[in-house]
Amino acid sequence: MKHEFENGTLTVFPQGRIDSSNAQAQENEVMAIWNDHPGASLTLDLMDLTYISSAGLRMILRFRKKDPSITLTNASQEVYDIFEMTGFTEMMDIHKAYRQMSVEGCEVLGSGSNGVVYRYNDELVVKVYRGKGGYSNPISVAVSTKPDGPYEYLGIVKNPDGTP
Repeated sequence: MKHEFENGTLTVFPQGRIDSSNAQAQENEVMAIWNDHPGASLTLDLMDLTYISSAGLRMILRFRKKDPSITLTNASQEVYDIFEMTGFTEMMDIHKAYRQMSVEGCEVLGSGSNGVVYRYNDELVVKVYRGKGGYSNPISVAVSTKPDGPYEYLGIVKNPDGTP
């Protein structure tokens, strides 16, 4: 299983599905990697996880018992919904994956001093706001189903490393 160790944190990258057919093997693999890094805190990067069953949730509870500060990152909306419905989001640090999208090649519906409005697809319009001083400063994004709004503000655009 892919993993990284940096600054006292072990990050493990589970993939595919975690269910009753493979949860024990996945747990054993993570524990073996974790045991190679005594005292490390654990982060599970769920970017490539597509599903987690109750067997996988029990596995995470056992990890939490060993490290109460366990962090789960990059959960897809589907996986995050499972954590939310089961109350896991109330008892541990779980972060959704940022939606990745590009407006390159999208139709420009309008532009002005504050930014540009793009037609992303048939159902989504994206408004990209310029930062103070132009696009060299943090840029923010809002989305709507119609060019004239209302828009839902999504926040500042971030690079893959988390920086604005």
